[in-house]
Order: sequence, then C-alpha cells, then structure tokens
Amino acid sequence: MRFTATSVLLSLAALLLYCLHVDAAPGYCNGESLKRGCQRIGLDGFFEYTFAARVPVYASGSTFTEDCMMNNGAEGKGVKALQYSLNNCYISKPQDKLEEDGKYGTLTKTAVKTAQKRIGADQDGIYGPETQSKMSWYGKGLSYPDNRCFLYKYTLGGCAR
Repeated sequence: MRFTATSVLLSLAALLLYCLHVDAAPGYCNGESLKRGCQRIGLDGFFEYTFAARVPVYASGSTFTEDCMMNNGAEGKGVKALQYSLNNCYISKPQDKLEEDGKYGTLTKTAVKTAQKRIGADQDGIYGPETQSKMSWYGKGLSYPDNRCFLYKYTLGGCAR
C-alpha cells in the first residue's frame, strides 16, 4: 500500500477529530459542587434572589464540569445531590420521596423521568447535560431567608437562563 502526504494528513485529521469527540463526551458524575444561582420572584421578575445548591459534577483533579451523566448503577455524592433536588423540587407526595442514599436505582430513574417530563427534556431517565441545563435545583438562600428551587444561572448582571 502506498502512502501519500495527503492520505497521511487525512488519516491524522480523522484520528484527531475522533479523539476530540471522545474527550468532549460528558463523564460520569463522580462528585458534587456548590452552584450559585438565582430566582426571579414576582410577576414582573423584578426581585432577584441568589441561592447556593449542591449539583452533580464530573471532577478530575482540581477541575470539574456540570456536564456529566448518571444512570442505573451510578453511586456517590453526585447521585445524592440529584436526589436532594428531585425530592425538594419535583416530588410533592411524602410517600414518593426518594431515600437520599447516593444510589441511582429504579426509583431515582423514575423520578428523573418525571422531572424530565415537567421540564420538557427527553424522558429517558438518564441524567445528562440536557436534564441538568433545564432542571431546577434546591438551594439555600444567600440573599433570601428561605431555601427554594431555582432555575436561573447567577451572573453579575442578574438572572440568566
């Protein structure tokens, strides 16, 4: 087989694109982090309050990202943070509350599907970037005395979706 400079370059380019695609894929949520967010309150959204909530993250060394995934069999702090917000923002009946045990089982998957239906995400029961970006998180008030669910990101300019 004869190799030309063009075929070698095309092969290297294809390999590079494959590697970039693999590296860009979200990792398994193996931890939790505090996320600062805010909520608009009032019909005109005039009042904005800030909150801090625990959210699932993929951590590697000293860096982390919220773009991570969980499904049946996942365990750890990331699952526990998810269960906490599901219980406080999406499950209203006390008998339906999840045990916040950090284990992603059938009940957690069902609760994720319920939340996905409410937020307009694909109802596959898998926690991933789409669910994370549309979900409300239960947080402790920083500029408001009560804990509550919030869905807006906090920016220096105020609340942003």
